[in-house]
Amino acid sequence: MEQLVQLAAVLAVRPSPSQGTTDPKVHIHWHNLPAYEDSWESFAVIRTQFPHFNLEDKVNGWAAGNVRPQIQRTSVRRKKGKSGPTELNDCRPGAFSGTQNVSSLQKDEAWRVNVRIQGCDLDHGYLCGTMEALNVPMADTPVVTFWEGEIVDTKNYMFFTGKWEASPEDDIRHWTKFPSFSPLVNQVEADGGKSLDLSNYPYIFMRWKEQYFVNVGTDCGLTIAGFYYVCFSCNDGSINGFYYDPNSSPFQKLELKSANEGRSGFSFSSYELQ
Repeated sequence: MEQLVQLAAVLAVRPSPSQGTTDPKVHIHWHNLPAYEDSWESFAVIRTQFPHFNLEDKVNGWAAGNVRPQIQRTSVRRKKGKSGPTELNDCRPGAFSGTQNVSSLQKDEAWRVNVRIQGCDLDHGYLCGTMEALNVPMADTPVVTFWEGEIVDTKNYMFFTGKWEASPEDDIRHWTKFPSFSPLVNQVEADGGKSLDLSNYPYIFMRWKEQYFVNVGTDCGLTIAGFYYVCFSCNDGSINGFYYDPNSSPFQKLELKSANEGRSGFSFSSYELQ
């Protein structure tokens, strides 16, 4: 007896890491399986096993408008016993879980949320992953979205968003919600933070933008038109964020904790839902 699995969605595409071959890798979400079962597979193998999925169209669509840098297996972690900033080291498994308050007025109206970071390319300030929202009132099943993120490193991305209907004033209003941003605000207001060196700062600022629903249709009653301002603490592995959408309730707060601290400290890549 074996479990039959069905391909649900192609989350991402990347070139093959092996030289001399043109077989790309496709990141697959499997039907009726949790997000932590997502996996990178050979394009050729998936095309053979699922000939009716029109895989070429999916991959060509990604190649046309969603080409991303090849993900490097990197992480940010804190050495055990150290209280200072994290160091970049090899990936370790882990998880983020917590809540998102969907109303700034009703604090008890919150969804349980799990986040998995699929990959992180620090050289390009890029990361991506999935977000799973549980106990969503209008949904019969947990809602999973695929998101892509920008790491504010003042090299690839600045504190000013410049898109997604966010003005510089919107940016400042949201970034100043994080106490860790206070020492930076004057310089950001002066030049957008271009002169800041954040390489040793004990917090990592990001933007996460959901791209599409993985397991439900666009008629599920939810919107992914906005994006998240995000702050990761290198000291305790926690994540806080605020959702911005001019047509939604303001300052919806995302609060996540690292679900497990490994022997080597907190990880910041390749997280698994639990």
